[in-house]
Amino acid sequence: MNRYQQLLSATVAHLRQLKQDGVRFLPLQYQEIVSELVSNASASPSRPSRSPAQTQTPAPANPNQPEPPPYKKRTAKEKTDDLNRLRSDALNCAKCPHLKEKRLQVVFGAGLPTARLMFVGVAPGKAEDKLGKPFQGPSGELLDKILGAMGLNRRQVYLAYILNCRAFVPENPDRDRAPNPDELTNCHPWLTQQIRIVHPEVLVAFGALAFNQLTGKSATNIKPFRGKFHDFEGIPVMPTHHPSSVIRHSSMVIKRQLWEDLLQVMERLIMPISEKQRTAFIPHR
Repeated sequence: MNRYQQLLSATVAHLRQLKQDGVRFLPLQYQEIVSELVSNASASPSRPSRSPAQTQTPAPANPNQPEPPPYKKRTAKEKTDDLNRLRSDALNCAKCPHLKEKRLQVVFGAGLPTARLMFVGVAPGKAEDKLGKPFQGPSGELLDKILGAMGLNRRQVYLAYILNCRAFVPENPDRDRAPNPDELTNCHPWLTQQIRIVHPEVLVAFGALAFNQLTGKSATNIKPFRGKFHDFEGIPVMPTHHPSSVIRHSSMVIKRQLWEDLLQVMERLIMPISEKQRTAFIPHR
């Protein structure tokens, strides 16, 4: 067996072992991968199985956050049961008394418990608060169109917020506002637990606030960060424009930027992409 065949064989064996261990994303640099494969090719073919703790616990993205627990593999039923229990607890949350007093209901995440793709928005608005479901109203209608353009629907993805209660302006309860830091801190565990249960292959962060909450960054604008993957506990995060921003600006440039970000997500998930999809939303010159 020549050197090329040794490396190829080691690559296949290495990836199969990681898959067997439950790893769904490999956050390593190219040089590190090559170095490990060369080492594996030179070693004995039989190597001991790597424990989940060795392969599944990435460094936390935010140094101020404690290290996340090792990833726990769950069956579809276990994920559904765990999410139902978490949802039951979240619906009774009273960490933010001022929000609890005015909300109609907690808007917990919804979708496929085994989804490969998860979208994270900021907070429910008036329509979501009324219906108790994420992404309703105009933003929800646009999201449905986006999912349709990707060849998906709500039943195939998971939708969640960084804040599960509607944030309103005290002087004008009909007007929504951005969540404050205390509210985000209180609600963060609900989000992280949902992500750890679903354990999607890719996360999409709608807007700077959602991106900051997932990565520990302090972006005030999504533009410098969109278009490239970031990290949440070993899961790639693609930040992009929020659907409400697309509606507000009604710009083909922003629509195309959002779509380019989602094309990268589709490529990461190895989804088929047609020429029509690749050339959608290109502004006319």
